[in-house]
Amino acid sequence: MKSFLCYVFLLALFIRPASAVGSPGVVGAESAVYAVNEFAFDLYRQIASEAKGNIFFSPFSVSSALAMVYAGAANDTAREMAETLHFDAKIHDSMKSLTERFASISGDKGALETANRVWVSLEENLLPSYAALLERDYAFSAEKADFKAAPKHSRVQINDWVEEKTQGRIKDLLQDKDVTRDTRFVLANALYFKAPWMTPFNERDTKIEPFYTENGKKDAHLMYVTDHFLYGAAQDARFVKINYRLQGFSMVIILPDASSSVDALEKKLSSRLLSEWIESMESKNVRLVIPKFKDELRYPLSDILQNLGMKLAFTEEADFSGMVANPRNEDGVLCVSTVIHKSFIEVDEKGSEAAAATAVGMMRLTAMLQPEEIIEFRADRPFIYCILDDVTGAVLFMGRLSAP
Repeated sequence: MKSFLCYVFLLALFIRPASAVGSPGVVGAESAVYAVNEFAFDLYRQIASEAKGNIFFSPFSVSSALAMVYAGAANDTAREMAETLHFDAKIHDSMKSLTERFASISGDKGALETANRVWVSLEENLLPSYAALLERDYAFSAEKADFKAAPKHSRVQINDWVEEKTQGRIKDLLQDKDVTRDTRFVLANALYFKAPWMTPFNERDTKIEPFYTENGKKDAHLMYVTDHFLYGAAQDARFVKINYRLQGFSMVIILPDASSSVDALEKKLSSRLLSEWIESMESKNVRLVIPKFKDELRYPLSDILQNLGMKLAFTEEADFSGMVANPRNEDGVLCVSTVIHKSFIEVDEKGSEAAAATAVGMMRLTAMLQPEEIIEFRADRPFIYCILDDVTGAVLFMGRLSAP
């Protein structure tokens, strides 16, 4: 029996939260923003329930990759995917609006790049209707690949493309076992973000000081700056928004009170609560203290997605009749076999850089202010952080820093 492998890569980006979630946004992007944000917290809680230590992933990347797979799903498989991923009938047009927003961003104050491509084996063809949808809403380009005769060469070619589009931050995404003689399609989306802070930290002020983890303390490079930031407080947490010079992007850090914990905060945090907190923020004079950190993480998401309710897509009951002409033939039933997510983030005195990749494999189975009090926001213990698109409010990245 031959295997049929299709990979979707999404290299996602670093972004920051909206000044207010109620901002005008991008017309047509509402459906995608809702889906990405709701799925962000579903996925975060699943990962947090199993993972100790640091967490970092791109819900936008995973949602976008699975949206392209969803475009080829039908009947109960499509229904189940839509329920798990919070998709509605407008999802593809809406993803197009988000993609076009990111593609339109340019300037000398940062970088945001996005690209899509699909590699098709010599033996296979996408349904014209499916290819047209991806071309229209995901702006992908296609090329043939000889997976059967040269799987290693094809894998290297795809990895090189991913590495190039992420400025070298996502390397060797695909391993030998991921591209074989039985691979038939590889779909890829790449996004990359890099931007300096609006108010940079002075490297001379960075100090080696304790960061208090759940298991004690460790030395960390803590960065200091005092300026006006959007700041808010709730019953068990405080939060601050840090702008980038690339207009429309920022990072929100959510710090549990000393009497609470990240675990307790994770249990109640939701897309709606985050929106309420962001809307409640006010400009305050803040002495901001956050650690420098750098992380690269990898997550197998197949089990997590099935736990969230996306089950049929991984079984012989899967229906991807919208993707290929014969989803069921003598070689078996086309279904999702693996979903892998890899991410990178670096935060320092100058700014932030991030990228992410999601691989979905498919096979056949059988204002001027008066002087005021300075508020200290000292993130020297575990915290949650989100990188959002200010204009649309979409959650592009989420993370938990347990230790820098």
